[in-house]
Amino acid sequence: MKPFAVIFLTGCVATVGAAAAVAQEEMRPSASPQTTTQSSAETSTQSAPQTSQDSTPAPPDKSKIVYVSDFELDAVEANGKLAKSVPAVAPSAAAQLDPKREQGPVEQAGRLVDFMSATLVKELEKAGYSARRLRPGETRPTDGIRISGIFGEPDGQNQLRRAILGPISGDGKMALFVGISNLARPDQAFYAAAEPSGTDNKAGAVITVSSYAPVAKFDIGKNTTEKAVKDTATGIVADLSALLSANIVALTQ
Repeated sequence: MKPFAVIFLTGCVATVGAAAAVAQEEMRPSASPQTTTQSSAETSTQSAPQTSQDSTPAPPDKSKIVYVSDFELDAVEANGKLAKSVPAVAPSAAAQLDPKREQGPVEQAGRLVDFMSATLVKELEKAGYSARRLRPGETRPTDGIRISGIFGEPDGQNQLRRAILGPISGDGKMALFVGISNLARPDQAFYAAAEPSGTDNKAGAVITVSSYAPVAKFDIGKNTTEKAVKDTATGIVADLSALLSANIVALTQ
């Protein structure tokens, strides 16, 4: 799991005069052992509380609603055509009565997308967030935090492509890239298509993940389990809390 990337810019100033002062201090005769011990103790006592205070992370701001968009996953239809961004499919009554019933790639992808969104909303609520599911076609809110994602997989040339479920898909391994954005600001894409998908549908479109937006990567199998999905959702929530603690202003204002 690769945590959300947070970049902090700090300024460091070093002067020649400061360096010279340090050099002169080192050349002076050393103080008596008693004085040195006392000074060290005083310095340690004075600096300890400040260090402890500075190292305490700020609690995450949970005042904003967190919206979960259905993650993007492609699949191969029965006629061999590629279905992009398969819509979420809730488990049917027939599937619940017969869990061993064989699913087609499109249904499998749709159920994974649905279960991932539903599980993530539950994990967010369990962590104390107000969470909502933002379905395709719904009006984009103008306030709050949005979590979105896309499934990808590497090809033979180690290029990252949109993941595909189906008989022509890869070795069963894929990665989930999760982006987070502030809905009060203009959309900032966390990935971009580098080229359109091939006409033979043997591979999804090549994509590139943005280095300018907070993105996390989670490894997950195409034939995944409910536990793996829940563990992934828990990891996403943990990374969100860490990001909000480190960069509250950027995501809440």
